[in-house]
Amino acid sequence: MFTKTIEKTLNTAEKEITAASETIKKANADYAMGRISSNSLSKATEDGKSAGREAVANAHKAIDAALTAYLASLPTRYQLNGETVDAGTLALLENRFVSLKAVDIESMFEKHKGNLGMQRVIFEYEAEKQTGANIVFHQMSEREAAAIDYASACKGAVSAYANTGNSIAFALYACNKGIPACLIGE
Repeated sequence: MFTKTIEKTLNTAEKEITAASETIKKANADYAMGRISSNSLSKATEDGKSAGREAVANAHKAIDAALTAYLASLPTRYQLNGETVDAGTLALLENRFVSLKAVDIESMFEKHKGNLGMQRVIFEYEAEKQTGANIVFHQMSEREAAAIDYASACKGAVSAYANTGNSIAFALYACNKGIPACLIGE
């Protein structure tokens, strides 16, 4: 799942960046106490900075990989095919002698949670018949745009955390980039 992979990546990055920062802090404390030389301090500082840069680069790569995989999966998930079609639901939607109510549409929509092709058909039926069903369907283009924007914000948050030390969650909150509604559960 896209958002779970991103969340895992952010958690790993935060731990790795924190560890790199702690390496530098410890070296500074040891130097101040006279336990290490200036050469050792320089080496420890460079090692810590290098580890921090590597953590950021790894997080960016993992976020890009998750985004690429998610975007590649979308077209297939929106298609109807022999494996995703529910003939019974289609028969009800296409039967002009059956009058479906909002509760029927909502039930069908929930039944096909995760089957974006069937949900699209049900949503289109609702748009045409206007039964008053309370359903929300996110178009593929909306999910694509949200995923790209969210991945970009997450990469920015990782970089901001490396530079400021504020939490990644804080960085995402500060730029108002929680998980977009159309990506919840994705």
